[in-house]
Amino acid sequence: MQHTLVSLLCLFFLGTEAEASETGSPGPRLSGIVSLAEFKRAVLESSSRSGSTAGWSVLAEGQREGQLAVLEIHPDTATVKARLHAKAEPTELTLTNPAAKLPQSSGIVLENAFLDPVLNLYAEFSGRTLLRSPTLPKVYVTVVAAVKDRAGAVQALQAALSEQGIAAIPDGKKFLMIVRAQEAGTVAPRSDQIGSDGSNSESELIPAGALSFPGTDINQVAMIYAELVGRKLDRGTPFPVSANSVIRFRNQTPLTPMEARYALDTVFGWAGLKMVPDGNDLIKPFPVSRKER
Repeated sequence: MQHTLVSLLCLFFLGTEAEASETGSPGPRLSGIVSLAEFKRAVLESSSRSGSTAGWSVLAEGQREGQLAVLEIHPDTATVKARLHAKAEPTELTLTNPAAKLPQSSGIVLENAFLDPVLNLYAEFSGRTLLRSPTLPKVYVTVVAAVKDRAGAVQALQAALSEQGIAAIPDGKKFLMIVRAQEAGTVAPRSDQIGSDGSNSESELIPAGALSFPGTDINQVAMIYAELVGRKLDRGTPFPVSANSVIRFRNQTPLTPMEARYALDTVFGWAGLKMVPDGNDLIKPFPVSRKER
């Protein structure tokens, strides 16, 4: 089952990347620089022609994503040298906030950054998989913090998220629930109740990053979920009509199949959906009310 799941994920993401590369958008904006002792990254965002955020990247020096390549990161001047296209000359991108420069060359600076890369960094520094509510507000985050390590970065990002009305609730040792602050009292962390399925060896774990849904239609995520539990998705049952039809999830940590199932059950529930076994080999979507989630 594990090899089949990995193969299905590979096919799914090849299709996703191909679709993304065909979407035209203006050049990227530098929205952040992170410089810690062992971690230096540039945060870049691109906008669609309508002005909404179309994509984002968190890249180290020498890394590239698509045609975008980061060549140099300079925290002291709040600039990044990048190549926007394979045949283009290098260009300098700059943060516009004068306070963004870090004299000590150590810290984290975000300038009206989109929520997705901010949560990506939060997961990286906290070492936890985020269970993200689909009802999070559309916010932009600004941070200027002279921190030296991951623990300091976690505190700075957590404070910035809190200012935007977003709460982070610990869920066992591997997860953090990310929800609106007013919903914090309504969620129930339950990962400590996950039973053992015998998946203790490294070969049975789902590697970090293998489950990555950056903004994926819930129908496609359900296909992966069905494979994960060893069933087939019942194509004859329509999905409940829901405004929360997009799932954003990435396993920052290696997970057992049971832990992965718990994580997806949680985000499905917040989206108003439950996956219910049907017969011996099928699984189908079923709507759930807010009280049942």
